[in-house]
Amino acid sequence: MERNSAANASFLTDDDSESGQLDSEISFEQLENFCFAPGDITWKGKLTLCSAGDVVDHSYLLKFSKTQNSFPCHYRMYSWNVEKFCSFMTDLSESKAHSLRDQTRINFLAWFRMIYWLGKTDGSLLDLMEGAHRSFFDLPKELEAEWKEKSLDLYRVYSLQGALMVCFSLALGYVDYKVLKDIYHLPFFFDSGLLDKLNFNYVAAISEEWQDKGKPLHLLKNTVEKKEFEDHSKKPFVNYPEVEEKFFHMKNLLPLIMRHHEKTDGSGFPDGLNWSELSDLEALIVFVSQNYGLESVDFNNENTCVFLNGRVDRDVCNEKTLSPRLEAMLVGIFKNLDKYLVDTDLIGA
Repeated sequence: MERNSAANASFLTDDDSESGQLDSEISFEQLENFCFAPGDITWKGKLTLCSAGDVVDHSYLLKFSKTQNSFPCHYRMYSWNVEKFCSFMTDLSESKAHSLRDQTRINFLAWFRMIYWLGKTDGSLLDLMEGAHRSFFDLPKELEAEWKEKSLDLYRVYSLQGALMVCFSLALGYVDYKVLKDIYHLPFFFDSGLLDKLNFNYVAAISEEWQDKGKPLHLLKNTVEKKEFEDHSKKPFVNYPEVEEKFFHMKNLLPLIMRHHEKTDGSGFPDGLNWSELSDLEALIVFVSQNYGLESVDFNNENTCVFLNGRVDRDVCNEKTLSPRLEAMLVGIFKNLDKYLVDTDLIGA
């Protein structure tokens, strides 16, 4: 707890990192610590082994490691941010008192705001993806394997969405580590009801909501496919009946998962709820699941804050996916964070 405690708040402004990682080398042994490629990795300058953010296939890279010990890597990930993210989550998991968890929350939000919300120091969305994966990821092996086999792109999207849901949930006041771990894993179940029949049309429909004003059902002309897509959010555990009881700390998560296709004006599905009928967490699920897909992600640090805070505006985000209450809460916490820092004695301590 000591590194990020109120008495050591200088970590918010200290300069303990390099100015940025560019071209360097990465060894196979180092890569074994990563789920997502920390940058664009090549072999002998001729073959791209993986691009930044790709799920690292260690067995594939092992073949190339037999001819050389390290690979050229154009880094997009900032390792010190990954470590700091993990440190915050460790503090939350080890803190018994709510007051300590709340101090860690404010510390985290100050760090997050400086890098990812305001863009004043170096950072990439990859930092959040890798940090959240290391801190929380614990999917049942069979479900992890099936997602990776069926669609690595969707697997990466859910990893990004899970990381952002944790960050925004902390902004909304959630500080229990076990609850945050559940929240991180929710996106992996958004479309799990389609896993056994996942095809190009379904992936296209899922991806459509990550585009501006996406309307996924319009892509499905087949009546059977349209019905299956409309119903899939009601049965996220159909292929894994024991997961809900044995895997999650929170119970009865089906209503939360079902909300990811709703719209704030009631035009979504399956229940056609409007924003006044959604809880804060349900509204967050609607917002994140329909605004943060990988098609529009740029892992360059200078665009990270635009990608994140630019969507927290109902005139900019995907149509009818941000409730006025959620917008006010997210904008408000980052706008007024200095006051919270003073109130919790995190500045000048």
